[in-house]
Amino acid sequence: MSGAIRLALLPDIIRHIKARPLLGSGLGTTITYLDPVTQTNQIRTQFDWGYLQMITDLGILGTIAYLAFLIIIMYQFSRAHHNSPFARGLIAGAIALFVINITTPALFQGFGVLYFAFLIVATKTKLNSEIID
Repeated sequence: MSGAIRLALLPDIIRHIKARPLLGSGLGTTITYLDPVTQTNQIRTQFDWGYLQMITDLGILGTIAYLAFLIIIMYQFSRAHHNSPFARGLIAGAIALFVINITTPALFQGFGVLYFAFLIVATKTKLNSEIID
């Protein structure tokens, strides 16, 4: 069922991307689709396609900027923690979020944002402790 809904979402997602490819349609963009079970039009703001939702909301430029920001966070975190086993595990978790984001908005909502906020705090805490020592 989930696969059928995702396929039903694609035409309107593509229409939105084509309408505003560089800057996107903004956060909270709604997608309309024909529900495969009830055969009624449905409207939703979550479209279960992570990267396509990012491009629809932020545009290509915003998506590239956001992904670059996340990669910089990962790089700074790995530099601050000098590849400790714990740091490698957290970087692997971040990479997993990039993969999961293909079919769900993992990077762009809730858990993903908190995960990268944690990496920022862990980086800053480590760098501050090195300055004090």
